[in-house]
Amino acid sequence: MCALCLAGELEPEPCHPCTLVDASAGRVSYDVVDADGRPFADHEIMVSTSCSQMGGWGGGFLDLPEGRCELVASRVDGPFTISGPPVVVEVVTGEELYASLEVPSEPWGGVGVTLRPGEDGVVVEGLLVGAAATGRIPEGATIVAVDGVDVAWALPREVGALLSGPAGTEVEVRVRADGVEETVVVRRQPIRASEVGITAGPPG
Repeated sequence: MCALCLAGELEPEPCHPCTLVDASAGRVSYDVVDADGRPFADHEIMVSTSCSQMGGWGGGFLDLPEGRCELVASRVDGPFTISGPPVVVEVVTGEELYASLEVPSEPWGGVGVTLRPGEDGVVVEGLLVGAAATGRIPEGATIVAVDGVDVAWALPREVGALLSGPAGTEVEVRVRADGVEETVVVRRQPIRASEVGITAGPPG
């Protein structure tokens, strides 16, 4: 709604909630859409920023400190948090601007592993029941690379993010087990949050 107010497409009365309340900040109004321009329901989306601990939901606005700021929209699909590309804005005190944020809308999936830190990289902690990785990526294997990206110094959650993607797509994973490295291709499949134990490491 605030984006329409900024564009002058609404009467003043419905725009009253959009009035800038913090004189020391600038306002960023935003909408969140998918790649085809379709909006998400407000409760489906979280918006975070690099310049403030304040966050938002769905379409709305944020009052942010002056300066360069990155906004990122995310949504949750099962155990995965899917983030769109960051949008950089230059916030000016007392001024209002608009940003359009994008998040993938496809069903998300993974290869069906949980991950933990190891001595020389991220290790496969376990395989979920019916995991796509079954027979391809053994439990205890070290993840060496994902789609050609070296992950030797990555965190488990970063490797999990690389392993996950739109359900039905393929991911190339290089693993090391018992001193032998090999590259396998696994097709991602949907994973329910309930399939990942509370104490398990990040999924991928």
